[in-house]
Amino acid sequence: MTVAPHSFDADEFHDSAEPHASAEPASPAAVLKDIRFSYDRGTSWALDGVSLTVHAGERLCLVGPNGSGKSTLARLIAGLTAPDGGEVTLLGQRVYAAGPNADAYRAARHGIGMVFQNPEDQLVTTVLEDDVAFGPENLGLERELIGERIVDSLQAVGLANLRQSDPTRMSGGQQQRASIAGMLAMNPAMLVLDEPTAMLDESARAEVMRILDDLQARGTTIVHVTHHPDETVHADRIVHMEAGRIIGITAAVDNRSPLAEGGSANEGGVDLPRKARLRVVSAQKPPPVALRTTAPASGSAKTAPNCRCSPMASVI
Repeated sequence: MTVAPHSFDADEFHDSAEPHASAEPASPAAVLKDIRFSYDRGTSWALDGVSLTVHAGERLCLVGPNGSGKSTLARLIAGLTAPDGGEVTLLGQRVYAAGPNADAYRAARHGIGMVFQNPEDQLVTTVLEDDVAFGPENLGLERELIGERIVDSLQAVGLANLRQSDPTRMSGGQQQRASIAGMLAMNPAMLVLDEPTAMLDESARAEVMRILDDLQARGTTIVHVTHHPDETVHADRIVHMEAGRIIGITAAVDNRSPLAEGGSANEGGVDLPRKARLRVVSAQKPPPVALRTTAPASGSAKTAPNCRCSPMASVI
């Protein structure tokens, strides 16, 4: 007999782990219910009974040890990957329920951008402004509007003076900012970032975080996978993962550096401020599960309908 996995639903803890609510809250940016996902046809589960609501305008961090399912969950939220079971609604589109809905996935991805660890994987041309224009052109936007998007996006990431430069010859920090500019040019309602600062030095990392702070202030929904404690400080909520399950939710109530606060590591694998740790809501820890920590070979991973697997094509 198969025992159903324990499902930790963030919405069960509304009072302790909810972002600031308004009188008339907007529809959630993403709703995932009892999600299961396997890279090996069910021999092991990268995600096992995951339920999560991402609220419009919030900044959500996903943390946990390697192999915990953070990146897989991020790809599902971005609409790049379809699950094996459960229900997924993205930007009001019910993209998965007993099977994928290709039209709904296509519509949802028009409003979602994703940035990956290696910025070089997302560069498509040798002229920065052309690279930023790539996404809006695929959306069929008018040329005049594309030009405005290029200017605004490059200004937002501090690269306006390099619009004719070759992004493949830029520093890692500049390349990552260029990747973010490419996503911003598509005017996404939700931006998903999978460890975007993992390959950057401290100064470049700080610049990327400044950009995320600005986007947060504008009301862009941000889902951010990270291993860095200080990158969770401005989050509205922090989701802790382990062995393919959500084991706790932290309401980030202290905007000071966790290192300055003398934080200690929690079960999510990230140091947190003392005040934030007091508001961690934990579920019963699941038993150890054998998980694949790397993606399968090219062509074997499940992707959402009509979705190109290349990171640079994260929104179609």
